[in-house]
Amino acid sequence: MGDTTLLVALPFLQQWSGSKLTVNVLLLPRKTPLKPLITGAPPFATANFKLTIHIQSGTEQLPISGTANYATESIPIVPTAEPVLKSLVTLFPVDPAAGGATRDVTNRVRKYAPLTYQEIAGSAPRRPGLLVTDRSYGCAINYKRRPYRPLPPNPIMSWGKIFAICLRNYDLAKAAGLIRRLSIDISDLTILKNGGYLWVTLASDGDGGGLMDIPGGFKTYAARIPHLAAARDLFTPLLLPVTSEPTSLDYDEIFSELADYDDGWAKAVHCTQPRQMDPLSEKHDGSRPVKEVGILLGWDDEQVTAWMHRQMAPDPLKFDSPLGVQGYRVDVRVAGDASWISLAKASGPLSVPGVQLGPFDGELHVEVHPTQPDGIKTGDFWLPMYMTAWVGGSLVSMDLDRLRLAGIENPTPLQIQGINPGISLLYGKTYEFRVRFMDQTGGGPDVLSSPRIQGPSPIASQLFQRWICPLRPRVEEDVEDETGQADPANPPAKLTIYRPLLHSPAVLCTGAYTDPMASLLQDIPVSKTEHREPGLPDPDVDRVYIIVEVKALRQDPIAPDGFMQIMDTTRSFPQDRKAPLILDLNWQEVHNASLLSSPAAGPLSLPRARLVRLRISSLCRDEPQLVYFGSQDVRSGPPVEVLMRMDSTGESDLLIPIEPSKTFCALYMQPDHPVDPVSSDAQSAAGTVIEKPPDIGSRISTALEIPNDDLSFHARPGRRIVFACSSSLHYVIGPDRASITFSSQSDLALRWLVVIKLTLNRDWSWDGLSQITLERDSVTVETLTLPGDVNSDALKFPDRSQTDLVLIDAIDPRPADGDLPRELYVKYRVSWTYQGTAAAAPPPLDFEIDLPVTTPPPQLPKIASAGIALSEYNRAPDYSTSEPRRRVLWIELAEPVKDHRDAYFGRVLAYAPDPLLAGTSFDATPKLEALLPIDPEPVRRIVQGQSNDSAGLSAMQRLIPSSDPLHWALPLPPGMNENSPELFGLFTYELRVGHANNIWSTAQGRFGPPVRVVGLQHPPPPLLCTVLRTATFILVSAPFALPINNRRITLPKNLASAIWVMLYAQATQMDGADRRNVLIATAPAIGIPHHAVSPVGEAVFDLERDVFPVLEALGLSRKAPLSVLAVELMPQGDPQRIRVEKPLTRDLGLQRILRSSNLEMVPGTCP
Repeated sequence: MGDTTLLVALPFLQQWSGSKLTVNVLLLPRKTPLKPLITGAPPFATANFKLTIHIQSGTEQLPISGTANYATESIPIVPTAEPVLKSLVTLFPVDPAAGGATRDVTNRVRKYAPLTYQEIAGSAPRRPGLLVTDRSYGCAINYKRRPYRPLPPNPIMSWGKIFAICLRNYDLAKAAGLIRRLSIDISDLTILKNGGYLWVTLASDGDGGGLMDIPGGFKTYAARIPHLAAARDLFTPLLLPVTSEPTSLDYDEIFSELADYDDGWAKAVHCTQPRQMDPLSEKHDGSRPVKEVGILLGWDDEQVTAWMHRQMAPDPLKFDSPLGVQGYRVDVRVAGDASWISLAKASGPLSVPGVQLGPFDGELHVEVHPTQPDGIKTGDFWLPMYMTAWVGGSLVSMDLDRLRLAGIENPTPLQIQGINPGISLLYGKTYEFRVRFMDQTGGGPDVLSSPRIQGPSPIASQLFQRWICPLRPRVEEDVEDETGQADPANPPAKLTIYRPLLHSPAVLCTGAYTDPMASLLQDIPVSKTEHREPGLPDPDVDRVYIIVEVKALRQDPIAPDGFMQIMDTTRSFPQDRKAPLILDLNWQEVHNASLLSSPAAGPLSLPRARLVRLRISSLCRDEPQLVYFGSQDVRSGPPVEVLMRMDSTGESDLLIPIEPSKTFCALYMQPDHPVDPVSSDAQSAAGTVIEKPPDIGSRISTALEIPNDDLSFHARPGRRIVFACSSSLHYVIGPDRASITFSSQSDLALRWLVVIKLTLNRDWSWDGLSQITLERDSVTVETLTLPGDVNSDALKFPDRSQTDLVLIDAIDPRPADGDLPRELYVKYRVSWTYQGTAAAAPPPLDFEIDLPVTTPPPQLPKIASAGIALSEYNRAPDYSTSEPRRRVLWIELAEPVKDHRDAYFGRVLAYAPDPLLAGTSFDATPKLEALLPIDPEPVRRIVQGQSNDSAGLSAMQRLIPSSDPLHWALPLPPGMNENSPELFGLFTYELRVGHANNIWSTAQGRFGPPVRVVGLQHPPPPLLCTVLRTATFILVSAPFALPINNRRITLPKNLASAIWVMLYAQATQMDGADRRNVLIATAPAIGIPHHAVSPVGEAVFDLERDVFPVLEALGLSRKAPLSVLAVELMPQGDPQRIRVEKPLTRDLGLQRILRSSNLEMVPGTCP
């Protein structure tokens, strides 16, 4: 249209009766309709137009303006036109100079093709730049842009906008003179045999006919007439320009559209019901819609987009083909019904200010318009994903009741109001839809007609289901304190639960209420006070689903949000939808909350001493077939969370009974021994793993059965452990108290670690304890509060029913300066403090333990002298024999033991034969001396009630005390007696001061520092001699002392010792009081070592030569009783000298006597 155009004529075909063609002509003045069209002509409002009707037979080419006139028809003046237009001027300020909108070169109309359209279209979009299937629409809508600041509205309007307002109600447009109806008789049917075109012009003899003489003054368009045979509805979706000569432009696309839509019906109707919260999401994303938006409808997406794009795209002269579609009318029916119902019917009084136009009773329409997301007038304009939505009622006007529910108290009713179609939108029913087109004059097929041209989907079907989840149920009781936390002082005994509300329009779609809208309107005052949307009790909800949870430990994966489920149950609502459910609560003392169970009726069992969270959600009635409900998950709604807590009134069986030895013990750790580099090198050279003794951390771990990493201790997999430790130790404890790391080995060694291990017989959620206190001898050692965290070690196949407590104390056993080492006796008490004031704490746990001495005596033995102690000498009354005398080695110490409970101890370090006896016949290589053979006690573990075990006491022999505190007898080494040949050798002894048996001591604390004594010799074995007497001689034999080396007798080449035998005769004293022995003779005992395993020396006394002469000389009878005594002498000088000299007489003072025998009686002879 050029600037000189003053009037436009647009014909719209309506019906063909078989002989008559009905046409609506839309006349649009380009200037003010209240002023003359041209000089000398009346204004448009009062003009008496005479129209010339042009019909061009055939559609081979575009309409040509030279085609002959078919008929001329006068159209009378519309009497209401002038008053209506004048009234509109008063209603809308008009700027006569205002023109139409300009088209920007960047303008583009686009639309997203939803999946429902893609399914029925069956092919890729023909216009991919306009109809898209990617995410560009979602990105355009969701793009974060600066806040839109709309431009202020312009109150001044153009006549074009006023005409557009009029065209929204065709009766108003008719009253304004814009729409004129023509009825054209077609006498010659052959004219339209192959179709044709129809357009109108102004007759020269009618008002405004002079416009035809003005170039461009009158603009007309042609309507395409399809092939006509039988009567039918006609529709003009597009108009074609009337040209003076054929055009070179390709109108094939326009012709195709004209052919497809000349019946006025949509060809690709599709619909859906949103199932997700995001309106742009077409696939299930885990969410559900929160508001019922009904059934979304769309149709012919690509065609509608193309039509809109042509209206707004640049270069409008490319196709001068105005769009004939003004809007759309939607019909609906329940699947299975034969009749369709229009959702576009409306009625009401039609008027403009000062002009009553009578009642309106017809159909309005649905319009579809693109929008610019950025709020500007250029760029991409997007059509909505779906073109309308039906939530029940009419599609062409707002429901006043729904406006009231939306918060508009007194909505102004419209003159023309949509008519309730008489069909309700209800869940569980299937609805069918079709769409009729409406042209610019309000024409188009009516609801009783049917489409003539079928498309891919002229009818869309949708099962309308409930996809709205029920809301949270309403709990009447307020169980939280002023801080929003559970109030343990006022736990509820019951909960009052009401059905959740269901809002409009969803509650209308249930069909459960007789007059739901009236009830909703009654709820408006209450909803305002409660700051909510009006609603009614959800009729589909018949029970609540209750999940009982307890607060779990942080980091526990079983409770992502901090609470762990222990059970679930349901409770049914009363039949009366307004009546509440009364849920009685039964608080119980339980060891393990997970073992609680609750039936489907009756009181709900809840555990005490735990933070309990009830997640109460609405649950709709069962429907296995899912016709009414869209999915099973839709039947349940979000939960309302109720936090509650009730403190314990008293707990029983708080601890799990375990062995006393594992509950309470004391550990005494020795420091780690350094690794021997020689051993390490040897193991490395041998290719074996370098082994070392367990370190102190490993020893503690083994003793306590608690895993460790060096000096860090933690729980076994699956067990929760909580540590508490005395401040006398240096350590770092984790924030969850599930691990403890000691600073150094020296902090753990040489002190008593007293450990109390307890196992709480409560699950991890139990928090009944406020504090645990550990006392030693009535002095607080440590206090413990159970943490709310759990370590990862405990989460490996966890046992959540118990918690291990490890309480550690340290005692330094060293005596104070000036004090003597003594056993320790300590008492411990573990006491409990419960949460709340009403809880009765269980009795405390008392432990007591005796700890042995760990400090060795510091005293070092000092030897003053040594000697042999002999038993008393006893002889026969006639002095013929004597009894063996016991002999023992004694040692004189320089000082007595400083602690009267201590004693002196000794042990053999080494042994060697006497070199005077062995000569050079033994190996004199020094031997390694054994360490003190006591338990190294890397860890000494003492349990309650343990008695003195004399640890280490057997490692040394206790010296035998005498009446003198300085003199102590050294007992024979273990395994030896007075006859042991080893007593001929020399011993190396170690002497120590040690705690005696009356002191309980550890092995390592038993003995003090050692003193080494070399060359100690016990009394040798007694010398045994045998006597044989014959008529001529007396034979005395005795064994020689032989050295022992490596537990074997060593035979020297020459006997080193010598044996002499003395022969005595018994004589009575002069006074007769006693008898005496008189030495008669001495003789050496000659032995030959090479001829015997145990050489024996023999001495022979000849009676006639050696004995009788001496007896006679002494005046004794030859029959005088005789006795012998053998004496073994140590080597002295040249051995040959012993045989020729008199060592027991003249040289007695120069000889060292090894041993002597008892006095043995010489047997007599037979008479």
